[in-house]
Amino acid sequence: VYVNATGVNDYNRDALRDASRWILRQNGQPVKVDGWQVLDIREPEARRWWLYGSDGKASCTDDRPRQSPLDLIACGYRGLWVDNVLTVPSAWFLPDPGIDANQWAEGLVALLTELRAALPQGVPFTINAHWTDIDFPWASGFGLNFESQFLRAERPADQLLIEGAAIDHGRNCGGGP
Repeated sequence: VYVNATGVNDYNRDALRDASRWILRQNGQPVKVDGWQVLDIREPEARRWWLYGSDGKASCTDDRPRQSPLDLIACGYRGLWVDNVLTVPSAWFLPDPGIDANQWAEGLVALLTELRAALPQGVPFTINAHWTDIDFPWASGFGLNFESQFLRAERPADQLLIEGAAIDHGRNCGGGP
């Protein structure tokens, strides 16, 4: 579960307690990506918690581990970076929770769309799409599917970073024909 610029890991007990009802589990064990617990973003309440935090509003709280992305903007940050945008959960989720890839991708698209709608005008944000996402339109051809979840997840961002590969500050990849 990423809450803010530093994320939420096993050591951030307060945020994990706040999000406990939305943490993905498999056989009672938390599902993780690169050691980070995973918030079930298919759930609208989970997305709202991620965006606004426990108080449900964008406010500049002094409790840094509990600052949500919109709290960061309220505290004066001028942009956001959303890391590990994975549209295909089986690629990195351990243990694999068996989530339907289309449902997961729809939750991710909804989260990023809701974030864009909540950001004040002129506040840019970047997403980091992981190079292992198997829906990434590899360079072997030029017939991009502009309705793929990968490209739909990229659209609300101002800048796209493909981890370890490229930065697309003009969103040309997902902008459509």
